[in-house]
Amino acid sequence: MREIVLVLILIIRVVAALVAVWQVIGLLPVLTWFTAINQVTPGMWVMVIIKIIIMGTLPFNKELC
Repeated sequence: MREIVLVLILIIRVVAALVAVWQVIGLLPVLTWFTAINQVTPGMWVMVIIKIIIMGTLPFNKELC
């Protein structure tokens, strides 16, 4: 029973890590905004700020409590 729980936790951690990596890849277009800064909407800035805040609060590389 304990092994099943540990495997499920591992699967959840892997999925969470994949989602986090995908979000970082999604931020790469931000680097191209500087060439056309006038076309960037406030909603785009808000999305970047939210993603950065969330990435900063995720407990990666910390031990599970």
